[in-house]
Amino acid sequence: MRRAIWPAALALLLLTGCAGTASEPPSASPQPSPAASAAAPTPSPTETAEDQGPAPEEVFDQLPDEFLFSSGAGGWGTILSIESDGSFSGEYHDSEMGGTVPLCYYCEFSGTLSQPERVDAYTYSTTLLSLEQEKEEGEEYMEDGIRYIISTPYGIEGAEELLLYRPGTPVSELPEEFRGWTGLSGTAAPETLSDWGLYNVNTQQGWIGYEGD
Repeated sequence: MRRAIWPAALALLLLTGCAGTASEPPSASPQPSPAASAAAPTPSPTETAEDQGPAPEEVFDQLPDEFLFSSGAGGWGTILSIESDGSFSGEYHDSEMGGTVPLCYYCEFSGTLSQPERVDAYTYSTTLLSLEQEKEEGEEYMEDGIRYIISTPYGIEGAEELLLYRPGTPVSELPEEFRGWTGLSGTAAPETLSDWGLYNVNTQQGWIGYEGD
């Protein structure tokens, strides 16, 4: 199972054709037959299989090691790893270290996603089929001097449809909420996604992919 170490993940919070013009046929040339006129036009370069991205059944194999959900501020974040069969696992972590006893809200979770379906040249849709937590919400325990309180899988909870945006997706075409969560708003944003993106449609929360250690 792909898994990144939390310090490495949290450190990422700081980074966050042309067609020629046909010549006029000679006047003596025969006119095209109706069958020839009805022939399908040659697909444009933007319609090629390569530009359409991977086939839906290959999407899970193409995903990065992990997806990160965070605001980019504070000590919290959720990491999600999706396997080739659509199963996934993840961790949510939010630390408050200023008190007498350090506090950490924590959640380990797992589940499954449906086979992706193509939405357009850049987007695939998948459905959350199952979601489980390893410990019950509200449970508490002490470990290494830290008080842990079990929370919910923030970012994936409440999901039904999830959208996957492949690398090369024009940032300007992404939902505003996705761009806000992933730091892709403003004039400094790149023109296209450099890695995969994940969007919880119900909660309007966005995740960005990256390669873990």
